[in-house]
This record gives sequence, C-alpha cells and structure tokens, in this order.
Amino acid sequence: MGLLQMKARVAVNMRSHLALALLLISSLVLTVSPVEASGRDAVVCTAVSTSGLSNFQVEDGQCRIYDIGMVSSNSVLELEINISDDAIDLMFMLDNVFDAYAGGFSHLHAVEDSSILSATGTYSFHWSPDANDQYEEFRLVFDNLDHDNDGDEGDMGGSTSSVSIVLNEVQNSHWTAFNGLSVLNSGSHEEILGSQELTLDAGSEISITAWPMQGMPDIYLMNQSHRTSYLNQGSGSFHIPGASMLSLSQQTNLLWTVTQEYDGQPLFLMVDNEGTPVGGGDGSSESRVSIKVEINPIVDPMIVDDLDGNAAVLGQSVEFDATSTANRQGQIQILEWDLDLDEDTDNDGDIDNDVDKTGWKVSTSWNTPGSHRVLLTVTTPTGAKAQASHQISVVDVVNPSVLIVHNTGSNSLGQVLAPVGEMVEFTAQVSDDHIIAGKRWSLDGVEVSSDEVWTKGWTSLGNHTLVLEATDVSGNSARTELEIEVVDNTEPIIDESKVNIPETAVAGKVVVFDASNAASDSWDDDSTLTYGWDFDLDTDLDGDGIKWNDAELSGPVQNVVFQEVREESVRLNVVDSSGNTASFPFTVNVESAPKTSIMGTVMTVIAILVICAGAGAFMWRQKEMGMARQLLASHGLSHEETVVRMNHVKETQKPSFFAKSVVLAGLGESSQQMTEEQKAEAAKQAELKRLYGDGTQANPNAGFASPASSRAGADAEFAAMAGAGGATTTSRTLDSAQQAAALDAAALFVDEEPGQVKKNVPSISTSESGGVSVPQQKTTQQQPAAKPSGSKGTCSSCGQAFAVQLPQGVSEVLVDCPKCGLEQLFSR
Repeated sequence: MGLLQMKARVAVNMRSHLALALLLISSLVLTVSPVEASGRDAVVCTAVSTSGLSNFQVEDGQCRIYDIGMVSSNSVLELEINISDDAIDLMFMLDNVFDAYAGGFSHLHAVEDSSILSATGTYSFHWSPDANDQYEEFRLVFDNLDHDNDGDEGDMGGSTSSVSIVLNEVQNSHWTAFNGLSVLNSGSHEEILGSQELTLDAGSEISITAWPMQGMPDIYLMNQSHRTSYLNQGSGSFHIPGASMLSLSQQTNLLWTVTQEYDGQPLFLMVDNEGTPVGGGDGSSESRVSIKVEINPIVDPMIVDDLDGNAAVLGQSVEFDATSTANRQGQIQILEWDLDLDEDTDNDGDIDNDVDKTGWKVSTSWNTPGSHRVLLTVTTPTGAKAQASHQISVVDVVNPSVLIVHNTGSNSLGQVLAPVGEMVEFTAQVSDDHIIAGKRWSLDGVEVSSDEVWTKGWTSLGNHTLVLEATDVSGNSARTELEIEVVDNTEPIIDESKVNIPETAVAGKVVVFDASNAASDSWDDDSTLTYGWDFDLDTDLDGDGIKWNDAELSGPVQNVVFQEVREESVRLNVVDSSGNTASFPFTVNVESAPKTSIMGTVMTVIAILVICAGAGAFMWRQKEMGMARQLLASHGLSHEETVVRMNHVKETQKPSFFAKSVVLAGLGESSQQMTEEQKAEAAKQAELKRLYGDGTQANPNAGFASPASSRAGADAEFAAMAGAGGATTTSRTLDSAQQAAALDAAALFVDEEPGQVKKNVPSISTSESGGVSVPQQKTTQQQPAAKPSGSKGTCSSCGQAFAVQLPQGVSEVLVDCPKCGLEQLFSR
C-alpha cells in the first residue's frame, strides 16, 4: 500500500472513530436525559434504484438513498440534479456516517463538503471523493426530515419534493489536471493547480469548465508575478489577460493557449471567494463550484540535423536530433524514424511507414546522391500521433579510385618493365562510392581503349606513358599513369662445352680459364656480351644483394694463380647490355707444389744454427758459473756456502743469462737499485763492523780466507781471472739474434738442482756504490797471518754440523749456518 493510500486509511479510520465517539456520547446523553431520548427517532430511508433516478419524490418526513458504492481514483460522478416543489438536503455520506445518521445522531458535521443543504433548483457538477476516501463506500442521501439534533441547519421538511437526476460515471483523461469541487468560505481562496502541473510549452491549451453551485466565485490563471501581486493585494495585474472567469453563476468554459511569452513559465490556477480584487464576486457568502481542468499539450515534432545548412556528402553520417520538440508535459512517448521515404525498407508496399530507428537522436547515411526525405512520427501517451519531415541534399564529391594492374615486372623506380616481343596485359581497377560512368586508356597521349582490359606488345626497346582516366555519374574524375620501359629480358646462353676450365691447379702456379665464344644471345650481338669471374661466392663485393655475380676479373680469358691448397668454387657470369645474366658455376681442386731440396737445406741449416747457438749459450753459462764457484771457493767458502751464495745472488739481483762470473758470484754488483734483502745484508755487515770494528781490528770471517795468500791478493787475482780488472778489460757481447738463439737453447737445460734458495749467505765486503771492492796486490810480500784456531758446532735451527776457525784473539763470533743461513754464535 502506498503512502497516499495509508494516509487515506488513517483519515477514514479517524473519521469512523469520530462518528463512533459521537454515538457513544449521544448514548450517554440518552442515559442521563430520558426526556431528550424520547424526541430522537431513528431514520428510515427508502432506497432509490439506478433506473428510478430520473424522477422520484421525497415526501415530508422521508429520506431516500442511492448507494454509490466505491469510486475509483480515476473516476468522477457527473451529476445533473433538479429539485422542485420543496427544498431538501442533498448529502454525500460515507457508510459509517450514514449509520450515525440513520441512528438519529448528529451528522451534518460529518457529511462531505459536496453536500448541499436546503437544495432547490438545478445543479450540474462533478463529484469525486477526496484522495483519503477513494477506497470507501459512499451513499447519496435525499433528506426531507426535520431532525431534532441538526441544530436547525438544512431543510426542516414541510412538503413533498420532486427530484430528477442524471448521474454518469466518467473517467478522467491522461491530461485531466483537476476534476472536483471547490468549497470556499466567504473571504477565502484556494490554489487548485500550481507550477508542477502548469509549466507548459507555447502552443499548449488549457481548458477550464466551472459548474457553480453556490455563491459567485472567481477563477484566475496567473504566473508567478501575478500570484505574488494577488497574495499581497498589490495594485498590479493579478492574472493573465484573457485567462479569468469572474462572478461564476452558471456553467462556464474557458480555453486559453499558452503564448510564447509564457513558454516554460510556472502558472497557477486560483479560485477566489473574496471581495478583492474588485471586478468579480463579492465573496459575501460560501461558494461551491465544480471545476474540471484539462491540458492539451502541443504535439509538434521538430527535426534538426548537424549539417549547418550544408549538403551531406555521399556516405557521410548525418545525425538527426528531435530534442527541441516541446515536451514539458511528457507528451512525447514514442519517436519513430523513417530515414528514407523513397525506400520501402519493410517491403509492405507503403514507403512512408517504415520504422528504421527510434529515439530522440538517430543517424544515417546515404549511398546515392540527390534529395532524401526523413519522416519522424511521434506518439503521445493517449495514442495521438503527429509527424514531421525533413529533407536532406546528398552530393557525391569523391573522385573514383583508379589503379592499373599488369602482369609483368617493375623496377625500383616503379617503371613497368615490358619484355620486348611479348604481350603485356593491363587491367583497370576502378571503384567509386556511387557509379562509374566510364573509363579511357591513352598511350603516349593517344586514346587506345575504353575497355576494362587492354593488351599491348612492343617490338623495339624504348619508354612509353600509359594513362587511365575514370569518371562517375556525378562528374567526379580521377586518373593514374604508368611509365613503361620496353626491355630485353632474354638471358645469354653459355655453351659449357666451349668453356675450357682445368679440373686441377697447382698452388702458386698459373692456370688458364678460357671461355672464348662460349656465350650467345638471341637479342644482343655476341660481341656486346661481358664476361665476369667471381672467385668469392660468400661475399657480395658490389653490394647488389647477390654474392655470386661480382666481376673480380673481366674478360673471356683469364690467367689465374691460386695460393692456397683447397677446392676453389668459381662462377662465370655473362651479362648482356640489358643486364640479363647467364651463370656457369664450377670448381677447381688446388694441389700443393712438389717439395724442393733447397728448401729442406735451408730449414736444416736454420735448425742446426739454433741448436748450436743454444749449445754455445749453455756452455757459456756453465763456464761462467764454474768460474763464479772458483772465485767463491778462493774466498774460503765451502761448497754448500757457495751454492747458497749463488742462489741468493740469482734471486735478489736476477743477473742476465749472459752475466759474467763475478756477477754470478756476487763480486760485481749491477747498477740496479739494492733490494730489501741486499739492504738487510748491508745492515748486518754494518752491525758486524760496529761489534768487531773496521779494518784495524780482526775480521771475524778471517777464518774463511785462504791461509796461502792474503785476502787482498786473492781478490785481485780472481778479479783479474774473471775479467773484472781495469778499463783495459774488454767485455764480450752477443748480438740480438745470438742472444735469442742462446736463450732458446738454454731453456733445454737446467744449470742447477732445484731446491730452497737460501736468503742468508756469507757476506763479502762491498763498496758504498754497490760494486765489488777488490784491492790491488802490493808489490811487497805480506807476512803470513797467524793460524787461527778452530771451533765446531751444530746449527740450532736445522742441526747441520760445521766448524769455524776463530782468529787469534777472538773468543766468540756470529757465523751464518752454511745450510739454512741462520746466524749461530760460536765461542772458544
């Protein structure tokens, strides 16, 4: 149940409860006042049938009822009543109010507003229940009684009344805005329609019918400005000119058409029972008027296109818009479009009833030029229809599409290559958005055909221009052209039997390729053919995308020398003046040349020289190392000490392969910077000097000197032996080739046993500059030194046992272990 229906139910229930309450109160009054109870009698009414409504009488002291029943929300009772001879009360009652009335209780306060007391004469009006009472049962009562509880209101009876009534139930239309009764007290007004119902399109009509029943009310149609002036009792205009009904005393009709001035303006319909504004009824008494208002909205479809006054192009989509159609009352329910009145799209034989599309906006296009009509049909909620047509001019402005297709090849410039002596077929591919009127072929400015296909052959080389033109029925035309080059496509022919190519060749020897007169051509003279030889089939030397057609040598006869022993792939290419190529691939097996004795001899000599150089270098190295050992032994070093010493020199000073013995023995220092080990050794010698003194004191290592000669003499002697003497000594050097050969030979030998290189070696006095200091022998013979005494011991680190001779007067001395090099303290 809707909200409106719920409110109606509540109102009815409240009214029912109120009537019941009145009955209870009346009952209480009867109980309290028995005298009054005897003056209140129940009312007995006689029913009037529908067929008897036309004429009947209501006698004095009698009532007649007509059962209306339930009235639907969209139904209205149209009544025409004539009462003569005596007045009666004409009352509309709900069922529960009638029950109170029939029981003799007070009822006038509960009857419908449309009721007429003391009615006499003719009444024409429409009646419908209030919205709250639309689903209740109603009765129409004709009362000619003098009730003891009506407060002397209404008719008091007296004589028989004659009644005739015409009653019809009518339906409100879709456009009925109001159909009911307006009851106004003196000096009041009522707005029965407002902006929600009366905002209308220009051209719409408002129809107002008024049936006055009592008083002389006025009806005004006004806009917002008029309404404000009326409510404020201003001096300005208070209604639309020509849209008012004044001092209503009889049935009156008003038809007003909305002008452009009031298009879309909110309007108001006011019922007036006041003395002001002047010019109408004076509002001195209650007014009753039945009013019916119907709106006839304009139904006028409007079509607008999006072409801005221009013609549509063939195939162009055109939009049609009907939203400018007046529709403020929702009068347009369905919109149907026939988008081409010249076509019967539904094939029913009627060209103007096709429904191609629906809606407020649609679009379409046309495939034929000319005038095209569009028809729009709109339908209202009541089924009324209206139509509007719109004409569109469609033009063809698009040129045809023209293309020439051929059955031969083209070059990179887009030119057609027509082989000489062959027929070439040219086909016209022409299309248009409408109809092609015709086409025309022209060759070198001369028309040659108008057919779809044109065929041509040439017997001589040359260039030509072919043009194709096409025109449609609207006069639009287009053309295209082709550049044609008549070319020779016949390839030369190579007679392989005339190509003289040996199957084998010797590397480094000349081989002859002879293709003289091996090629011929059916179009070109054989003398114009060019011969090319491609020897590298894996490389595209000329950059044309083909690897096997590079002319590395040109001419029919070529003298060729292959350097590598392998199978060679070669290709002979013969080209005519038009670039047509014939190709002959072949292979040549390149063999190695026979070996010669001279070459072997050279190789043998070189090998011998390398071996001799290596052996000589090795012998040189061994000789110098032997002399180095003799030098160190002459300084009193044992074999083990000599090995440690020479390994130490090899590791720290890294002498060259051709170093002399004094360098290998560490007696002749190179000009290289001292290493960290050398610096440590020098520091140790300095410490020994500090402990034992310089040359004026006894040398703790004197025990290693040869007892047969002095140290100075020995140094000088062995220095002279090693060639480390004065400036007169000449050094031997090898050139770079000899050194390289010696190094290669030396790599074949090992000059010493592998093992751990000892870093701590017996020291030999050196000069401040790093060279070997060897004093010259004096001419006078030195006295023999005193024979030192010996002391034996064992190394505390490696366990090596060895003996040390202590000089005279020295009780203890620090000596390096000849095996591990660690310093050991010896004492007497």
